[in-house]
Amino acid sequence: MVSIKNWLKNDNVLLRLVILWLICALLFTISWTISYYLLPEGILRGKLLIGKIPVQTENIITTFLRIFSFNLFVACGLIVFANLFQVGDTPLGYLVVCSHSIIYGILLGTNSFGILAPTRFAPSLITLLSRSGIFEISAYIAIATATSGLVLWKQKSWRDFHSERVGAPKEWHLNARELIVIALSVILLAFGNLREATQIHLL
Repeated sequence: MVSIKNWLKNDNVLLRLVILWLICALLFTISWTISYYLLPEGILRGKLLIGKIPVQTENIITTFLRIFSFNLFVACGLIVFANLFQVGDTPLGYLVVCSHSIIYGILLGTNSFGILAPTRFAPSLITLLSRSGIFEISAYIAIATATSGLVLWKQKSWRDFHSERVGAPKEWHLNARELIVIALSVILLAFGNLREATQIHLL
C-alpha cells in the first residue's frame, strides 16, 4: 500500500500539491474548530510578525503592494529556505505550511487579526471562501511542493541531530510543471492579497 509519505515525495508535483493541500486543510479545519470553541478571543492578536507591520495605506494599490511584498518575500521566502533542509524524507518547508494552516485556523477562530472583526468567525465554508487566507495558504502549499527538491542539508531522523550536505545550488533543477506551479502560485497569492487589500479598505 502506498503511504502518504511516498505521495509527498512523488516525482509528480501535482500529486504532492494535492496531498499536502489535503493535509493542511485537515489541520486547518481542526485548528479552526478547536480555537473557536475552546480558546479565548484575541489570543494571538499582536503576537505575530504580520500583526506588527502596518499594511494599511491611503489607497488600495499601496496596501496591496505591502501585503503582497511581505507574503512573497518573507512568507514564501521562509518556505523556500526551509526546503533547503530535510529530515528523513520530509522537506521542512512542508512543516512551515502546515504551521501556517494551523495558525490561520486559530486566527479565524479567535478573531486575532490585527484589524478586528465584529466577532470571531464560526467554522463554515461561506466564511472560508469570503476570506483571502485560503488563497494565500494554497499559494504557500504550491510553493512548498514545487521547491521541495531544492535540498542542501539532510538529517536522517528527528532523533539524529547530525546533518550532511546532500546537494548544491548548481545541481538544482525545476521541471516545467514545477515552474508552472510556482508561476500560478504567485498569481494566486497576488489575487488573494488584492482581495485582502480591497476588504481592508471597505471596512
